[in-house]
Amino acid sequence: MKKVKMLGLLVVMLLLAGIFPVKTYAAGWIQGDNGLWWYQHEDESYTTSGWETIGGKNYYFDEAGRMKTGWLNLENTWYYLSIYGDMQTGWKNIGGAWYYLKEDGAMLTGWQNIGNNRFYLDGSGAMYTGWLKLGNNWYYMNNSGAMLRGWQSIGGAWYYLNDDGVMLTGWQKIGNNWFYLNGSGAMTTGWQNVGGTWYYMNNSGAMLTGWQVIGGAWYYLDGSGAMHTGWIRLGETWYYLTASGAMAANTWIGSYYVDENGEWIPGKVRSKIIAIDAGHQRKGNSAQEPIGPGASATKPKVASGTHGNASGLNEYELTLQVSLQLRDELEARGYEVYMIRTTHDVNISNAERAQMAAAAGADILVRIHANGSDNTSISGALTMAPSNSNPYLTKSVISASQTLSRKIVDSFCAATGAKNQGVMSTDAMSGINWSTIPVSIVEMGYMTNRAEDLKMASASYQAKMVQGIANGIDAYYGATA
Repeated sequence: MKKVKMLGLLVVMLLLAGIFPVKTYAAGWIQGDNGLWWYQHEDESYTTSGWETIGGKNYYFDEAGRMKTGWLNLENTWYYLSIYGDMQTGWKNIGGAWYYLKEDGAMLTGWQNIGNNRFYLDGSGAMYTGWLKLGNNWYYMNNSGAMLRGWQSIGGAWYYLNDDGVMLTGWQKIGNNWFYLNGSGAMTTGWQNVGGTWYYMNNSGAMLTGWQVIGGAWYYLDGSGAMHTGWIRLGETWYYLTASGAMAANTWIGSYYVDENGEWIPGKVRSKIIAIDAGHQRKGNSAQEPIGPGASATKPKVASGTHGNASGLNEYELTLQVSLQLRDELEARGYEVYMIRTTHDVNISNAERAQMAAAAGADILVRIHANGSDNTSISGALTMAPSNSNPYLTKSVISASQTLSRKIVDSFCAATGAKNQGVMSTDAMSGINWSTIPVSIVEMGYMTNRAEDLKMASASYQAKMVQGIANGIDAYYGATA
């Protein structure tokens, strides 16, 4: 009797511990007092440590026969069992993320072709959406997780994803057109500078070629799409495209003329344009300006100049008298003339004078000056030109300026009989350093020398000086023809 009581007590304790379900002699599901489930067979046995198909659904029972729910890892493979214990398959939203479980319940990771789409499931099995970077490649998965291909509008920009889903960048030929996709993959439109060359993409992103009207101007984009500048020959016709690429029309390009269609007219030749700068002005401007583009050294913008010891004539008066006569002489010889100033009451810096000449389309700039010295016995004429090491001018402008200066001083002294002091090299004159066209400073003589001052003030000598300078310009063009 004592043994029976002890056995009964042991069964009660085991039942309370939840190791075995409440005993029953009928097959089916049994829930213990702890809320866990078991499945009892007809022979009263229980499935342990394995799968069992019950009612067409798969369940997993642990070593104690308890039905498992939630995530289950078996031999490095994950499965998911619902709250009812049945193994899940297909797409499932678990904890706010989507997972895909094969027909055998195994959770997938990485790239997967599911249905008609391709998906990426990360290391946890969660489906990825949005931009995805793997290695050096970018992909885009839509809100349903499907990998996108082809043209796609994402966040207000267009992207192209190839057949493998890889986002493309740089130049790409898609269909019959070329497109430029920037470093972020976004399709570009409008003007684009790629590797120092300009291209134009229309509103659809396609690169344009040939003649195109953009912003009201004509541009020529060659077969590679590159925008052209300068002279270009198409067929038998020459066109000129400005630095911005816009075609020039109804204007002179140097000595050449292009009509309203931008076509060069061979028989129409423009005479040379000579810019004349009558040195100084009535009132100087002592404010400083750089002596050349990007220079740290500065000089006063413009001085009023020297004056004649004997004549009492101011330099700014003498230079304008000679400059106006030179204008008339050059025009009589077939040149066009651009005058920097025609009155004394101006305020134009030396740098501005050089820039004005270039902006007017002048071919050369001749700056008329007179000299001065503490030594009143010094006389003679000279010209000034940049040295070969001038840091502000191009080599071609330096060379042409030196030739122009030499021709003028030699012709000037031949016409006037003045002592020839030659060409003085200088890189300190802002009126030279700011010039982008050939330039020369003509120092006609010394106003501090009584005899030379009085000669320069006379009408007869001024006529000789004008002839000499004009002859020098003729000689320059003869040398450069």
